[in-house]
Amino acid sequence: MRTREEIANDIMVSFAGMAAEEIFFSTVTTGPSSDLENATRRAAAYVGLYGMDKKLTSLAVNVDPMKGGSPVQAVLSNKDGAEAVESMLQRLHTATLALVKSNRSAIEVVAAALIDKGEIVGDEIHELLESATSQRAVRTLDTEDEIADYIDSKVQR
Repeated sequence: MRTREEIANDIMVSFAGMAAEEIFFSTVTTGPSSDLENATRRAAAYVGLYGMDKKLTSLAVNVDPMKGGSPVQAVLSNKDGAEAVESMLQRLHTATLALVKSNRSAIEVVAAALIDKGEIVGDEIHELLESATSQRAVRTLDTEDEIADYIDSKVQR
């Protein structure tokens, strides 16, 4: 069982690699393609299967598995479903970009340690993040409202 916030956070984790590429390298590669597929599947389930979006209709009832159909396919082939999925993905991608940007210094500290040591674990990671947070607070987003508020504060619509 997953909450709205947990699914949104999972999608943002899927976008993190792409966001890092955009921010640190000013480009996107094919590397995050499976992450994008995962994010799309989760958003489609959120929107059209779990009743977590604006509509309570489950599009899974339109699926005939004997004809090769899938619940995600049912959501994405429905105009309203596809638009809702795209809207959700765009919003969470924007939030992920803002979150990575706001935590850039902490990411750079961890990256430098990885380059230097090749591997960091447990307490080392906590120590690195504590040193980065003593310089600047690391930002986390825990609820859909916090995500929306954060986007509104960082991105012009």
